[in-house]
Amino acid sequence: ITTALIDTAAITTAKIGTAAVGTLKIGGNAATVPQFATGTANNVSVTNSSYSSAIVSTNFTFSGLDSNESAGVIIMVNLKHGGNSSGGPNGTATLSIFKGGSILESLSYTYTNSGSSQSLFAFTTQANGQITYDVKVIGVESGRTYTASHVANIIILGAKR
Repeated sequence: ITTALIDTAAITTAKIGTAAVGTLKIGGNAATVPQFATGTANNVSVTNSSYSSAIVSTNFTFSGLDSNESAGVIIMVNLKHGGNSSGGPNGTATLSIFKGGSILESLSYTYTNSGSSQSLFAFTTQANGQITYDVKVIGVESGRTYTASHVANIIILGAKR
């Protein structure tokens, strides 16, 4: 048989060389290919007492979903915060993940003159299309500014279930 059109088939064992499948379900769940994006910024100097412009920014595009569907998206951020270049006292700052311009998740932390390292995770959903995810930092002491070097990594993974 070179071509066959079968509406419903029950096959106990099959050997398939190449297959084109619209939706593959294994155990009742659709098998999908995850979407993935990353971004890295090295030696970004930030001087601020309000939110910095994005330390790292990444566009994440989803495609292949039905118009009424959305998929789960996990965002992972690692930030290495350098010491305060002015040599001032320890301070606090807030690391935030933005989705399309709005804060998705934040973490307040204390940094020292020797620096620190922070990790932040967030979960959201996204439909088809492109959304920008940003990593930003704010110094939270009233009227105080600081200058520090930052290294930031963002990893975004999304999949439809």
